[in-house]
Amino acid sequence: MHILHINLAKGFRGGERQTGLLIDGLAKQYPNVKQSLLVRRGSPLPDFLKYKKNVAIIEVNKPFMAHSLKASKDYSLIHAHDAKACHLAYALHTFSNKTPYIITRRMDRTPKKDWFTKKVYNNTTLVVCLSNAIGDIIKEYNAAIDTRIIPSMLASLPSSQNTIQGIRKLYKGKILVGNIGALVCKHKGQQFIIEAAKQLEKSHPQFHFLLIGQGQDEQLLRTQAEGLSNVEFTGFKSNVGDYLGALDIFLFPSLEEGLGSTLIDAMDAQLPIIASKAGGIPDLIEHDVTGLLVEPKDTQGIINSLLCLTQDEDLAHRLAKTGKERSTHYTPDIISQRYMAVYQSILGD
Repeated sequence: MHILHINLAKGFRGGERQTGLLIDGLAKQYPNVKQSLLVRRGSPLPDFLKYKKNVAIIEVNKPFMAHSLKASKDYSLIHAHDAKACHLAYALHTFSNKTPYIITRRMDRTPKKDWFTKKVYNNTTLVVCLSNAIGDIIKEYNAAIDTRIIPSMLASLPSSQNTIQGIRKLYKGKILVGNIGALVCKHKGQQFIIEAAKQLEKSHPQFHFLLIGQGQDEQLLRTQAEGLSNVEFTGFKSNVGDYLGALDIFLFPSLEEGLGSTLIDAMDAQLPIIASKAGGIPDLIEHDVTGLLVEPKDTQGIINSLLCLTQDEDLAHRLAKTGKERSTHYTPDIISQRYMAVYQSILGD
């Protein structure tokens, strides 16, 4: 078996981390399975791999198709991990030897309905969906497409107790409420965190909100938060595990979310979670079991949930404990095994 993974993203976000975790998980458990990774030249993804020596790295420039055909080998299966990768997988399937390809779909949005995108999805052997919400969208797009639900995996982010304690000292006496993600209002909904902070600044000054990340709407959000003493923009942090360890509550008010892999890391950090009932989030966060769910755009719901968790320590502890237990369902070993079962079902190995 020889798997060609394709990820053509420029940067390194959740989808790229998940691609790397899968490749590492497969390399660890199935050392006899060959893996190649095709990326755009300069991609940071190869540097993330722990088992890089066991994976053939293929770097390509634009036009991706021309360069990819030159590097084409006798692959058993092609696995596309992002939108551009889907197009390239279809092209390689068409112009090589009809190698089967699968797609991991991470977004809870309908694929484009242009002629080429329809060809891409209609000819894939299978679409792996991170959540039931994505699965429903793909079935509505084309009921004939075969789908499997396989969620994201736990990243096991490193952390240092000394660093965690250092962060806590900076906010002594505060209840730290954190959000980690790209600062993009139409997807991640951080504007509703700031609205909640405005309403709580005077009445509940113990709350301090950390927005960890960067993105296209950072200046817009900074303008919205101007003058607030209880909101802080930390920018991008490479030591996300330390910040999760320092938080008291994790707040995730996304408006669109395929699954929300950061939630798995927050569960692993044993944090009580407040999240919006959007996209695939309910696959991870079961209301009053592994967290509290609120309706999207519901600022008052966020406020009520924050007060509920701080006034009921038993509830906060129970949610955090159950979330930690559930996070063990998403280890790289377990998720890699589920992907291997898909590969084997297609190839008959």
